[in-house]
Amino acid sequence: MHAKFIVRLERICSDLHRRLKDNFDLSKHPKLSAAVLKDIASEAYKNVGNKFAEIREAYSLYIGVSETESILLSPVRKRVIDVFTRVNAFAAKSYDDDSKAVAALPNVQQLVLMLNK
Repeated sequence: MHAKFIVRLERICSDLHRRLKDNFDLSKHPKLSAAVLKDIASEAYKNVGNKFAEIREAYSLYIGVSETESILLSPVRKRVIDVFTRVNAFAAKSYDDDSKAVAALPNVQQLVLMLNK
């Protein structure tokens, strides 16, 4: 899978949690803006969706047992959902309603639907 997008989101989340303090001024960090987060998250969402579909097809071709495929792919699904959940938690803590709308982050239900297509 195109892990660099997930890793990039994980790095952002880790960095944000380290920096996020009561006196942290988000406006002084343009790389943490809602628009930047939207770009990164939408690119990751698109790439994960595309690559995960390819992986599922390969598993189906070589394994052919849907229960086994589901078990083997469940850690990948969990990691993707965990990363986006952390990003959403950061947005909920750090952004006002307008910025959250700009970021337009996918929620867990959207991720589950994408990963189970």
